[in-house]
Amino acid sequence: MNILKSKIPGKEIAGIILLIWLFLFFSGCENPFKSEGEGDLRIVTGTVKRGVEYECWILVSNSGISYELVGERSIGIKKEGLKITVMGKIKIIASFCMQGTPLEVLNYKILN
Repeated sequence: MNILKSKIPGKEIAGIILLIWLFLFFSGCENPFKSEGEGDLRIVTGTVKRGVEYECWILVSNSGISYELVGERSIGIKKEGLKITVMGKIKIIASFCMQGTPLEVLNYKILN
């Protein structure tokens, strides 16, 4: 008898991991497996804050991560204290704001 053999088959482990990932995804948690590469799609829920520099607007996620709001579609959400969910793409750009990861806004939903 092999006492080191797992009682949970590999397919069941994969299913459990998938269920945990789905739960985290639909509960509003950010994907912990995503990289910070150019073009990575993100869905972020948080609060809009004014940045340190003039005309810099930052989205502070519910988990405390800062994103600089960039792009044409970000114009309508640059209001202090606004609670929103944003779908956007990570942009690797030079920015005078130098605060948070640049996030090009593709779509958003106002929660207030």
